Amino acid sequence: MPPARAAPVLDPRKLGQAALLAWVRHNEEGIQSQQTKWILHQLWTLPRAQQARLLETSGICAHWKAGETFLLQDAPPLAFDPLAAEDEPLLPEGWVPLVMERHPSCCLSRELKRGVYSHDFKTTRPKPKKLQRFRARGVGQVMHAVIGKDDGHMYYSATPLESSPTAKAILNSGESINAQYARLPLLLTPSEAVPHAAAIQVRPEDEVHGHKIRDGQAEIGPELAANLGMLATARTDAATFVYDASQFRACLRLASGGFGLCKGMLFVNEALHGWDISMPSSCVKLKLFGSLKVQHGSPAQPGWDLVALTSGGLPRLNAQVLSIFFMRALLMPASERSDLMDCLKSWLGKLLELTVRTSRDIAWSLPRGAHPIPAGYTATPLFPPPAVCAGPHVNWEEWRTPQHMVQVEFAEQGVGPETSLDVLDQELAEERAWTLARGTRDALTIGGQRYAAHYQALQNEPRLNLQNFGCMVVAVSDMWGSLGPKQCHIVHRGTVWTGKFAVWRSPVMTPDDVQATFHEVWKLVVEAVRTNQNILWLSFRIVWLARKKGLGCQAPPGRGEVCPRQQHRLQSRCLRRWWATRMSRPFHR
Repeated sequence: MPPARAAPVLDPRKLGQAALLAWVRHNEEGIQSQQTKWILHQLWTLPRAQQARLLETSGICAHWKAGETFLLQDAPPLAFDPLAAEDEPLLPEGWVPLVMERHPSCCLSRELKRGVYSHDFKTTRPKPKKLQRFRARGVGQVMHAVIGKDDGHMYYSATPLESSPTAKAILNSGESINAQYARLPLLLTPSEAVPHAAAIQVRPEDEVHGHKIRDGQAEIGPELAANLGMLATARTDAATFVYDASQFRACLRLASGGFGLCKGMLFVNEALHGWDISMPSSCVKLKLFGSLKVQHGSPAQPGWDLVALTSGGLPRLNAQVLSIFFMRALLMPASERSDLMDCLKSWLGKLLELTVRTSRDIAWSLPRGAHPIPAGYTATPLFPPPAVCAGPHVNWEEWRTPQHMVQVEFAEQGVGPETSLDVLDQELAEERAWTLARGTRDALTIGGQRYAAHYQALQNEPRLNLQNFGCMVVAVSDMWGSLGPKQCHIVHRGTVWTGKFAVWRSPVMTPDDVQATFHEVWKLVVEAVRTNQNILWLSFRIVWLARKKGLGCQAPPGRGEVCPRQQHRLQSRCLRRWWATRMSRPFHR
């Protein structure tokens, strides 16, 4: 008989704000979900002291709210009373508990030398300026608000904001208050610090017909790129070199004096030598004057903050994109408008069915087959396939190890100690108990709960799934001018894709933000492929391809002479979020 499953671990961080408040107040009024009530009763069955330790280990903080005031000096101490009755509240009256999320390592946390924590207050106003950690014994630390965002997130740290040299320099920069507080969130970007003491020269922007064609694009030489670790994951062969461009935040010393708070993308330019940097003025978001030093603190070290790589996940249609599609349909002639509206509604119905089916498959971990490449689209690998190391066609003389290089040692097989009965009798939680293929008795219940959570998420923030692949990408101008209107280079998992795509940015603002683009392959002309009301999403990254012979490229001001094109490809990541999909018939213009 298989052992019974162990009881699930109770994690207060997974409770909603209403459930957390009901737990600490020992009052379930207003809780409608039967599952939430069951969890609350499981928590209340624990001894009072154990509940307090669970609150402390989960990092729960609290803020004082009496009426409309959040001032801690007016609050009673946030102290746990172990002698109170079992049904008494865990927190004193007037304290509101909060679940805090630890923010990844960033420039601000490194300068404050303390962790940074966040909480989403949504539309709650005003937001507390100070929090206090809960402790089962004694009084916890006071957390100071350091930065707030427009989306409702507030960030807190045990060290005040003025202890950060860069943050203090931003607030003393002389710019408007709006500009100062708009740039403070740059210090929260998850990143890795790389020192850079040398001063940089800022070059003018390259403009064509009033447009900055290299907005936010900084270039460095191969030596500096290797020092920053940009070439660690590069792939190369005799004809091709592919690397990931890095998104950066930086506080760098300027040759004109002072420091600059910079933001943009880093690309490799083989024409630059040593530690030379071609930094456009659009990358310098704020000029800081004076020294980066605070009272009783060490000065901040100028350098790069290379942004940690993140995964964008699968793309989905939100209300903004759908509204743009309907706006585009309304701009069509009256004779075609009715058919387009009917086509859109039918298409949305199919996407809704796909979203429900995908949520079901994810909830119970059902197998999902891969979609084949559609007709009219090709995928050309950037690199040749790896050498075959098995099979009848392998030359074993190239793979075998000479006998004199093989060492063999003999050792008797020992018998280890017997497994104790405590290990054999222990109860372990079933891994992936919601998977129907494993046949556990809890699969229907747990999988159903996961499906209900997906459904609730769609109710709160409707998003429709799309077929096949998709991800966030970077849109950067063509450095060598080899692309024509509405053309781009796309790479999907190491292969170059061809076809006609729809590209839009997120968030979408105007109908022109949705554009049909052609994917241009090196030495290959691609014609438009019309489809009939089916949409295929492809994961891609913008890639620039250059020929080794033939044309040359104009060097930007201050870089030097015109250099011949070198054969390389630049593969980039997130500077601005973009999506790509094959366009359906109504939007072929």
